[in-house]
Amino acid sequence: MLGGPFAGTRSTWHENEARIAGGGLYVAENAIAHIATSTISDNTSFGEGGGIASDGEVGLAGSTVFENWARPGGDGGGLSIGETGAAFSRASVVAGSRSGGDCSIRGELRTSDRNLDSDGSCPQFVTARDPLGLFHDLKNYGGDTPTHLPWEDSPVLDARIGACDGPDQRGLARGEDSDRDGAPGCDLGAVELRRADRP
Repeated sequence: MLGGPFAGTRSTWHENEARIAGGGLYVAENAIAHIATSTISDNTSFGEGGGIASDGEVGLAGSTVFENWARPGGDGGGLSIGETGAAFSRASVVAGSRSGGDCSIRGELRTSDRNLDSDGSCPQFVTARDPLGLFHDLKNYGGDTPTHLPWEDSPVLDARIGACDGPDQRGLARGEDSDRDGAPGCDLGAVELRRADRP
């Protein structure tokens, strides 16, 4: 649980568990957290917010929240924002939640650039209907932390509208032509698919 200002960059939260809320991360009322270029995967809450639950303010930038759980009967498998909470999401993915849906938003959600979910539960996000087509399994694809590498035809490829903002979670430069359409762009989420990642 976070009760004060917190910033996490190029990090992975994986296989954590909460009895009430925020399996990967819980942001308390009046607290602020900013998560950038990071992965939150396969975390579980037995209430709400399997990946992230916030009654304060949480920012997501270029991050991947994927395959988290809210159970039994909990809401917001990926992201849960309470009535006093607010979230700001930019160029991020909240998708593939194993239970509870991708988002449960009772407070405020603000977005910029393009963001993606897989079930239509995150307001203002683009919806990709096939979560299995987004990312490979979590493992080490380079760098210091495990990540989810995008599939070669994933809708996250070159999907950012705005400019790239530094290296991906592995420390590798963004801005390759990941979708091979002849125009370089930047991928949504924490990891940029690069030529060397392809078979």
